[in-house]
Amino acid sequence: MVSTKIKKWQKALIYGLIVFSLLHILRDLLQDLGIRNTFSSIFTKRSDSYVAFILGRTVVNTYIVAPVVIGLSTFCLARNKFGLIGYLTIIIMAISFSGWLYYWFFL
Repeated sequence: MVSTKIKKWQKALIYGLIVFSLLHILRDLLQDLGIRNTFSSIFTKRSDSYVAFILGRTVVNTYIVAPVVIGLSTFCLARNKFGLIGYLTIIIMAISFSGWLYYWFFL
């Protein structure tokens, strides 16, 4: 893949990933601190399954994936090029979102 100048739709997608990741970190911090409100309880699900716990509430889910996505997205914006880093950012988010969908609908 050749690193190309960032297009408008790619820039919008990257900004969207940054906003989503920031909100996700904030929501999980509120949950971990025990602050219950509409924002901290949206799209959460209680389950007794160990697999559901691993997929839905691990440290890796938010506290590692979201900062990595924010960092990679910021790097793309700073370089003004999409390239491999941009696609890697999308792949990371797609895998994370797929895991959440599996957790939400099947566990």
